[in-house]
Amino acid sequence: MPLVHTGGIGTMIYSTCFMLEFLPFCAVIGTSIMTLAIGIDRFLGFHVPFVYRRLNFTMYIGTVYFLTACYALTFMILFFLTTTNWNEKVLCIPGSVITLDYVYFYLYTTACFYVLTIIQYVSIWIMAFKKRKTSHGYMKIMKPITIIVTISLTGWLTNYIFEVVAGHVEWNSTLSTLWGGITVNLAVAFDFWVYYLFSSEYRKAFRKQLCRRDVTEVSTTTVKTF
Repeated sequence: MPLVHTGGIGTMIYSTCFMLEFLPFCAVIGTSIMTLAIGIDRFLGFHVPFVYRRLNFTMYIGTVYFLTACYALTFMILFFLTTTNWNEKVLCIPGSVITLDYVYFYLYTTACFYVLTIIQYVSIWIMAFKKRKTSHGYMKIMKPITIIVTISLTGWLTNYIFEVVAGHVEWNSTLSTLWGGITVNLAVAFDFWVYYLFSSEYRKAFRKQLCRRDVTEVSTTTVKTF
């Protein structure tokens, strides 16, 4: 959200904006990696459950966080090195730190990560659909996977259509950027709620992390995951 709405600030020096947006935008950049990691987790748990159960949990999670941090910091460093208007006054909004030198590289890599995530979910859905008659457990997987894939596709497709339409009409560029990101952000945020509502074991894991209460150990059995 622009700082003009939260703090009554119209414009500020770009260097100040960069510092304010550094951590929040690192989180934005890292979202694509974390979303992909969730997809990989489900992909491994579904297609190669024996390998999945042998993974070292601490090393597994640590690797995901490390790669996410490296990816986010790499882009922030690239943006920092290619910024030339440090003393210019700007309206500080999400994405203000992105420079023209790497804007398309950032957009394309982010899009690739989300496409890979969707492909993983689709592969799980296809196999679950094929085995729905022989194993009732696979039907439990189909519902959350179908919802996640549908929301992700709808979010990105709506954003793309919105950007195309906004580019052909007279509209404030700041507002178009903010509105265009709503559907994508909603698509990303819905993953948690889908897993929470439709997976009893994810729900236990989430409650354990949020409430720090002792709960029954979460099973890694693929069919029981959902």
